[in-house]
Order: sequence, then structure tokens, then C-alpha cells
Amino acid sequence: MACAEELGQAISAAGYILLTGGTGPDDRSVKGRAIKGAGAARWVGVAQKGPSGTRKVNGGLVIRTGLGDKRNYLEARICDAAVALRGGEGTLSEITSALSVGRPVALVGKWRTDVDLDAEDRSAVLERIVRGAQTKLDNPPGNEEIDALIIQDVQVDALDPLPPYGYFELCEAAAVVRWIESVLPGPAPFAGEFPRIAGMERIASEYEQWLAEHAV
Repeated sequence: MACAEELGQAISAAGYILLTGGTGPDDRSVKGRAIKGAGAARWVGVAQKGPSGTRKVNGGLVIRTGLGDKRNYLEARICDAAVALRGGEGTLSEITSALSVGRPVALVGKWRTDVDLDAEDRSAVLERIVRGAQTKLDNPPGNEEIDALIIQDVQVDALDPLPPYGYFELCEAAAVVRWIESVLPGPAPFAGEFPRIAGMERIASEYEQWLAEHAV
């Protein structure tokens, strides 16, 4: 929890928009603590539940997609880079999704036991984490376009080659931000995009309008 808040503060202090699966600052969850760390800075939350739509909350934007755990893939598409604190199957599906769409991933905490991307038999590790991610990404409700992108074989193929990744066993928020800045292409972060998915056109438009108003 404390690490999440520290990371949220560091990401925002560096001028970036924090993206989580949360709906606002709170002390009960990792995502809520990260938003709390962002303070009055900009943030985006992709909620797991609720009717489709967007809502502005305390300087942030909450996106409700109705996708359940499949919103983890949407988060990966929207972000510029991902930071994964030690977690379970849900976090694993976020890591897998981010890597599969070419986003740099900073793995914070003791991840190597379960996700050793430097292992001699990397292909076996990748197949295992994709299988683990499916326990969340197979969760209904579905969306045909997203379902086609997150099936196991497609994700395994998308992980070759891997984008940049880094391990941080300690919560070194400043070091994580510096690493992300070092691996993002060009002088500024590339823009994560809201994918053009049937039925989500209005949400995409509202998100892009909010981003245009709040991006530096």
C-alpha cells in the first residue's frame, strides 16, 4: 500500500498521468493508494464494474467499460508504460497484456519467482504466464473484438519480441520513473491509445477529449 502511494506520487510529480483500475483515492486498495499518492494531479481509472461511460472525479476520469477483468487488456492499450506491484492473477493478466501490446513494464517487488523473463527457457515462462492470465481474461462479459486479441495463442505470439522490462525488488519509485523515461521512445512518451472497439466509440471520444484537455 505504501509503495503504491509512493509510486503514484512519483509518477505524478514527474508530470505523467497516473492510470490505474481504481475509481478514486482510498486507503483500502493498492490502486486507491496510488491515486491518493497522485494528490491533486491528473489520473485515469478503468473501473472493473458499472455501466459503460465516463465520469470526472476530483481531477481524474473514471472509465467504466462493463468488461469485468477484461478491462486489464484495455488498461494495457491505454497506458504508455506499466508498473506492476507484486500481486496475483489479476496483476499477472495486466503484465501479460502490457507486454503483448509492446508497453514497457517495471516489475516492482519479488516477481522473479513467478515471472522470470530472463530465464534460460523464456518461452516456457511466457506460455505459463499467458495461461495464468487467461483465468482473468476469460472472465465474462465478453467483447468479440477484445476476445480475439486476448486468446492464448495470439498473446503468446505477441510476446515475441518482448518490449523493455525491468525488475525492482525494492520500492524505488524515483528509480522506476527514471527507468521508464529511459526506455520510452523519443524525447517524450508515446501516446497510449484507446482502441477502436465496436460499442465503445462514445467512451473513446470522451476519454480523448479529457486527455486533450489535461495532457501537458
